[in-house]
Amino acid sequence: NDLDKTPVFINFLNAAIPDCSPEGTSMVYISAMAKADYDDGINDSNYVNWKESIADKLIKRCEDALNIDLRSSIEEIEICTPSTFSRYMGSPYGTPYGYEVDLWDSCPIRTLSKPSEKFIKGLTFVGAHTEMGDGYSTTYTTGQTAAYDVLKELKNE
Repeated sequence: NDLDKTPVFINFLNAAIPDCSPEGTSMVYISAMAKADYDDGINDSNYVNWKESIADKLIKRCEDALNIDLRSSIEEIEICTPSTFSRYMGSPYGTPYGYEVDLWDSCPIRTLSKPSEKFIKGLTFVGAHTEMGDGYSTTYTTGQTAAYDVLKELKNE
């Protein structure tokens, strides 16, 4: 199935922020962007079992790839699916990246309106919901653009 082929992303948060969890513990995120067919027999009565089976597969893939035992160390687990993102974030189709960009709200329109949306001197928006659209890559791009904008403002002062 799709989940067996899709890349799996593992984030050991303690590597970047050692004190993000109590000493002797770790925060680990496992993510995979696999397309699931929600019409394929998934319903309210089997949804929890379905998402737990996905988590089980992802944990096993990580354990196999890293040759470590993660499962016996899990104290808490939160399993999110597109339905989770849609329910709690209100994002269309459950995307964790933000909102779908439409023609009326696309990159050219957002770029043209950017100067008129500068209300506070020194405040520059950075993130996945800016003139470049939505997603992880736009966060990096807008971060670089914001840095240039701030440096330009400072140089002009």
